[in-house]
Amino acid sequence: MVFNAEMLVENGNAYMMTFNHLINKTYQEQLIFRPLNPPMIEPITIVWKKNAILSKVAQLFVKRIKNSLHQDTR
Repeated sequence: MVFNAEMLVENGNAYMMTFNHLINKTYQEQLIFRPLNPPMIEPITIVWKKNAILSKVAQLFVKRIKNSLHQDTR
């Protein structure tokens, strides 16, 4: 979705606020990127369907997320 917004901004039809590193700025010469000061801190929520059968990769992802959350609260 950020790609669509990027196209609108490039064509002068919109402005965009986005999370850092969602757009590859290496080849982007048409846009100017500036961080906000003071920086905005936005909590992010991860959601998955309750009682869903997760693939091995999804299980590993959820496990790592849970472990990182436990480490942050210590």
